[in-house]
Amino acid sequence: MKKIFSFVLIFLCILPMFSETENLIFKLTDNTLEVFSFDKDSKSITFFGSDNSKNRNQPLKEFIDIEGFSKFEQLEDMGFYWPKYRGDWNFLKDAKKLKSLGLITVNAKSMDVLSDLENIEVLELDYFIDEINLNNFLQKDIDFSKLKKLKKIIFNLRVKTKSGFYYPGRIPRFVNVQNSPEIYLGNNGIKDLQDSEINMLKQYSIVHLGENPISKDIEKYKKDINIK
Repeated sequence: MKKIFSFVLIFLCILPMFSETENLIFKLTDNTLEVFSFDKDSKSITFFGSDNSKNRNQPLKEFIDIEGFSKFEQLEDMGFYWPKYRGDWNFLKDAKKLKSLGLITVNAKSMDVLSDLENIEVLELDYFIDEINLNNFLQKDIDFSKLKKLKKIIFNLRVKTKSGFYYPGRIPRFVNVQNSPEIYLGNNGIKDLQDSEINMLKQYSIVHLGENPISKDIEKYKKDINIK
């Protein structure tokens, strides 16, 4: 019996050594590739892009695409921190089972890709965008009719300028929101709400206004939306 127990223990110890890995291929703007390997059965992957990160697993150079997410069939949770990327984020569609997505201090041309993340439950969105793309964030409706499992949205938007950044002071134009999720609006510089924005916020079970200037004058909106 002791021999059997010892064999099982040794087997369990060496099993991780044989775990299968797959590659994610980052295509860089200088036409080179950078490859990072992850456990094929990973349920969670977090990408760090800061120069000071000890666990860097994304390029320090600007990239234009990522290939390989379709190989990670168990991937449910993904986060990007400070990536050097400014595209449309369409490669996220290849992570078919994605439930939780964090985009932290990220650039983007638009938010269109969010409409196709059908299994998503939690969205943490911290955009730091180029001013040329601002209309895509403030004037374009993003259809959430496919996101039937959505539970929580965290949203922040800053716009780059030559001297720094500013908060545009408006809410995201998510339409056909399903499942009455909560939305956290952090500090977006929101001073007032337009009629169209009030109607959009009715889609959420709770609206958290955080540190927005409007938080000091919210009583007049409480009859229409559930504000915290």
